[in-house]
Amino acid sequence: MLIEDKIRKNIVRALSDFTMIETGDRVLVAVSGGKDSTVLLLLLKEIQKQSPFPFELAAVLIDQKQPQFDASTYKKWLAERGVDLTIIEEDTYSIVVDKTKPGKSFCGLCSRLRRGVLYNYAHEHGFTKIALGHHRDDLNQTILLNMFYAGKIASMPPKLFSDDGRNVLIRPLCYVDETSISELAASWQIPVIPCNLCGSQENMQRAKMKQLLQELSKDNPNIAASLLNAQSNVRPSQLMDKKLHSFTATNSHFLAITECVIEKDGKILLICRPAGKHAAGLLALPGGKIEDADGGEGIDVIRQANLREVREEVGLELVDPLQYLTSIYFVAEETPILDIVLYCRLKETKAVVKASPREVPEYFWLTPQELFSREDCPPWLRRQVQAFLDISAQ
Repeated sequence: MLIEDKIRKNIVRALSDFTMIETGDRVLVAVSGGKDSTVLLLLLKEIQKQSPFPFELAAVLIDQKQPQFDASTYKKWLAERGVDLTIIEEDTYSIVVDKTKPGKSFCGLCSRLRRGVLYNYAHEHGFTKIALGHHRDDLNQTILLNMFYAGKIASMPPKLFSDDGRNVLIRPLCYVDETSISELAASWQIPVIPCNLCGSQENMQRAKMKQLLQELSKDNPNIAASLLNAQSNVRPSQLMDKKLHSFTATNSHFLAITECVIEKDGKILLICRPAGKHAAGLLALPGGKIEDADGGEGIDVIRQANLREVREEVGLELVDPLQYLTSIYFVAEETPILDIVLYCRLKETKAVVKASPREVPEYFWLTPQELFSREDCPPWLRRQVQAFLDISAQ
């Protein structure tokens, strides 16, 4: 298989696995003038031609006013391949140089400022997705960086909402190794724009992780693939996070609750519980504990509990179908909890909320973007709603 075909196949696989691009999407491809983002851009253009549904692509590059920065050759090279390049001029170079202490890497602040410029541009111009050129090795290096230097297990997700809630970021190269990208870039003779800001800095932590993985791969050639696979094969009970697993309660005793994503005309019903209740002051989905009295078997028990809790908290008599969405296991106050989340799209149900002031002092109908931009949106609610968005896109 040609290297171009191999990379394209892995991009298509990622697009499918993580529902990255959908009908009518306007995708901003953030190019840096480097090999990774350029390969991504041109292969997405090829995939666009064969796609069974329409979507738009636009290439955007930021001129950060680094000394000797010149994108003219790169822009001409893309134009010869039928790609128009938009260049945003924003002097972040001066800020990075001024704010970074001697001996420290420019990369962290530089990337944060660059993201801010991209996020604003994408939002102002109506783009629905931002495609980034991070590849498999970037994901692997990031999880090691976080473990070794930040004391957490976290990497670069293939798809996520930005922190400001306005943008969806996708990483279609998440299955592709850097060696393959370099090989293809060399064959295409991409006129790479060098990074004069940080390209010559030594002892950067990411470079150390790259070198470490290269050394380990000499003994285990499959180590990169294994490390990537580990990021989708997490076992919370075999770690030490007490928020994810209880070490004081037995696994045979846990609290089962159920919640419901109720959607109407693109907005989701959210509630805020009073002081003294769990997660008081934070937005939540309607729901509660599954009781012994809830009738039926299997999923019917969960549906009956959901119907009861929704009726008691917000006064809705759901007649539209309740469908399974996701399950989340966590530990609260040393109690293991299994949260089974259903969803319901209101069509026949009258969307007239009659919330109990004692149970629900406030409720809101919010779009996902409005929800994600609020400070009272907890991370577990963000994951629940993102799961609903993902299944809605399928």
